[in-house]
Amino acid sequence: MYVIGERINGMFQDVKGALIDRDAKVIQDLATAQMAAGATALDVNVGPALSDAEGGLMWLVETIREVSDAPLVIDTAKWNVMSAVVPKVPGEKILNSCKADVEIAAKVRGGIVDDGGDPAGVGDAGSGAFQDVRPGTDNARSEYANI
Repeated sequence: MYVIGERINGMFQDVKGALIDRDAKVIQDLATAQMAAGATALDVNVGPALSDAEGGLMWLVETIREVSDAPLVIDTAKWNVMSAVVPKVPGEKILNSCKADVEIAAKVRGGIVDDGGDPAGVGDAGSGAFQDVRPGTDNARSEYANI
């Protein structure tokens, strides 16, 4: 089971400011505080803070990797960003807010966080959010069960 720290998100003003200013200390302090509080994975989300979501996510990943090797939850609904970032993320990773698709899971070999919503994309948060964290999808489970 994963306990996912959700605080590294560009929707928060301190994270937004850290993304814009590239202030690593803010992000690293949040990462270490969440791990100390019991998180076993860290969600990273640029939100609307930057127009370069790919660059922002990679900066978050690199910044966090300086202080933690915890699994990272790559949180973006933009498939082009997800597909560009995930292969570059060292260590364990989980996909969040992405389309639950066998081909996508096979390409990135990450876990998919099932938000309980529409398999075509981000679902209704009240529909049973985070029911399951599974390697890929059921069809990809046996081949990509390394998460």
